[in-house]
Amino acid sequence: MTIGEDPETDPVPSGSGPRYRCIDVQEGITYNDCMSKTFNIAMPEELAEQIDEQARRQGSNRSDFIRAAVREQLEQLQRWQTLTREARQNYTGSRLTEQEVADTVRAHRDEHS
Repeated sequence: MTIGEDPETDPVPSGSGPRYRCIDVQEGITYNDCMSKTFNIAMPEELAEQIDEQARRQGSNRSDFIRAAVREQLEQLQRWQTLTREARQNYTGSRLTEQEVADTVRAHRDEHS
């Protein structure tokens, strides 16, 4: 039997070649492991331990935890870039003070939360 085959629940007709299962569904998002790209990253031992602990608490694993964290960070960056672009397009006055920037960001967060 080839890895990934389950002849009892997913029979493969003789001569048709092996079939593999490699779909992982998480939070309504279909993730196809066969199409993934593997990254090797180095991080401090303490950070790796924290990741493993949080993943365990969530009933997950290290890869899933890191994948979710990266996805969340990319979404946050995209929101920030959108906000910045909109602010530049809509602003016609002089340079803003730090306080004006903070007030604008707070107002945007209040509108979208």
